[in-house]
Amino acid sequence: QYGAPLGNLALAMARFADPSDQPERRQKAVARVRKAVAAHPFLLAGSGRFCTRVIEAAGEKVLLKTGAEGVFMAALPEYGLGIALKAEDGANRAAEVMMGALLQRLEVLTPEQGESLRDLFNPTVINRAGQRVGEVRPAAGSILAA
Repeated sequence: QYGAPLGNLALAMARFADPSDQPERRQKAVARVRKAVAAHPFLLAGSGRFCTRVIEAAGEKVLLKTGAEGVFMAALPEYGLGIALKAEDGANRAAEVMMGALLQRLEVLTPEQGESLRDLFNPTVINRAGQRVGEVRPAAGSILAA
């Protein structure tokens, strides 16, 4: 296993978002990777996964990937911004909700794109009887819930 500080992961994603301070060869490689991921998001994560669906909706506006134990990263080329976050309990469900809230808060997605991903951004909680008993969402009063 490998570990890396979240700040370093965010910096790596920022360089994917804006590689202009990198050597020309790396800039071209980053452009190729971003185009390839946008063209074939299924190959990044698989069918129906958070990463796949967000990239299908947003195209090259968002490059994101989940990691282990609740880590999530994103590159936002229009902003030149890299994001790295980690759900403290290691749950991907919480990390996905946080990432969805950030993408909406930063207005990276159109309202229509956000609505098409609502089931990911605020997933329904179903009990053993198959009844809807709630949803996962950012805590009231958090910067993400505002």
